[in-house]
Amino acid sequence: MNNDRIGARLRSALGHAFGAETVIAGEAGYDDARRVWNGAVDRHPAMVAFCRTSSEVAAAVLAAREVGVPLSVRGGGHQVAGLSVCDNGLTIDLSTMCAVSVDGGISHAGGGSLLRHVDTANAQAGVVVPAGVVSHTGLGGLALGGGFGWTFRNFGLTCDNIVGAEVVTADGRIVQAGEQDDADLLWALRGGGGNFGVVTRFDLGGVSGLAKFCAPGKPAWDAARGYFAEQCENSSQWSGGIVVYPTFDSPKILPGGFKLPDDLVDNDVARGQKLILVQY
Repeated sequence: MNNDRIGARLRSALGHAFGAETVIAGEAGYDDARRVWNGAVDRHPAMVAFCRTSSEVAAAVLAAREVGVPLSVRGGGHQVAGLSVCDNGLTIDLSTMCAVSVDGGISHAGGGSLLRHVDTANAQAGVVVPAGVVSHTGLGGLALGGGFGWTFRNFGLTCDNIVGAEVVTADGRIVQAGEQDDADLLWALRGGGGNFGVVTRFDLGGVSGLAKFCAPGKPAWDAARGYFAEQCENSSQWSGGIVVYPTFDSPKILPGGFKLPDDLVDNDVARGQKLILVQY
C-alpha cells in the first residue's frame, strides 16, 4: 500500500472530530513536516499529525493500530538515526506540547518540550534539572534514554529525576505513572527508552537553592555576553543566562573550556565559583 492510500485511510480512521493538524504525502508542507535534525535521514511517513493534547495522541495511536501501519513519535527530532520518523506510517509530532511550569521544585514539561524550554522555566524559578548540552534537543528522547549533561556528576541523569509522567499506551489509554500510580511503568520510563508508550508530560524533580539566575539587563549578563561574543563563533547560542553552581570545585571553567574572569561574577556571589550557561 502506497503512502497516498495509507494517508487517506489514516484520515478516515481519525475522523472529522480529530482537531490536530495533519499533513499527508503530496500536500503542501509535507517535506518540512517530515524533516528532522539529521539531514541525512530521508524517511517518508504517510502522515504527520501535530498533536496538541493527550487525547489527540491517543486518537492517533488508535488510528495507526486500526490501519495497521508503523507509528513513530517526534519530540525534538534530534535523534541521530532519525527514529522519530517512519516510512509508510504515522508520525506523531509533539512539538506544540512544549509548555513547562515549575511548582514546588517539580517541573511539569510537555512531551514536545526542548531543553531550552525546560532550562528557561527552571532558571527563572531558581531550580536545576539535569539535562543535556544542546538547547534544541527534545526532552523526551533525552530523558527516556538516560540524559547526561553539564551537571550529571552532581545531580544524576535526567531519567534519574523523572518523578512522574503522563503516558498514552499502545491501546490508547491515558495513564499516570508515578510512585503511587503505576510504579512499574515509571521504573521502565527512567532509562528504558521510548517503547512503553507516548509520554505527553514529564514531571521532573529539580534541585533548588543552588542556582542564581542572572537575567538579561543585569551586569553579569551584559559582561558575559560580550565575553562570549569574542570566543564563540555563534554567540547567540549563549543567549539564555548564567547559572552559578556553588557546589562545583573547578573554578571558573565553563563548557567548552572557557574561563570566566572574576569581574564577570556578581558582587554577591563568591569569587571563583564555577559558572554554567543555560542555553535557550
